[in-house]
Amino acid sequence: MKLRYILLSAPLVAMSLPALAQDMTIDTDGDENYSYTELLAVMPDMPTDAFSVMDENDDGLITLDEMQSSMNKHYEERQAKADAEHAQRLESLSDRFANMDSDGNGAVTQQEARMAAFNRMDENKDGVISKDEIKPPKGRGHRGDNKSHNRDSK
Repeated sequence: MKLRYILLSAPLVAMSLPALAQDMTIDTDGDENYSYTELLAVMPDMPTDAFSVMDENDDGLITLDEMQSSMNKHYEERQAKADAEHAQRLESLSDRFANMDSDGNGAVTQQEARMAAFNRMDENKDGVISKDEIKPPKGRGHRGDNKSHNRDSK
């Protein structure tokens, strides 16, 4: 838990520094680096661990290169996670499509889509949908959302 907090807070600190630097002088000693003491003056809630994560060479100072590196690592981690989630969604979509394409021709007809929807609702697979198997639609944009979906009315 603590490591996650550190990893999440370090990039936030790094991202906020340029904005803070525009509004006030952080580098009070003029060495073009930010010490923990200098940052603490403008961000009193910054944990020591967040500073340490950005201070790659452990010299007690954060350079612009170290801040950029920290931001890049954070971005790369977020991008890798997003890419993995996207790949899972594509795989799930492929599986659902294959389940709907009952004749295996690479295309889904309206009949196949309707049959797939029916089969998802028929939980016990007895060929009929009982009252117990009828569930409210999930997500948004379903036909019961009080919006007109009638194509004939214009």
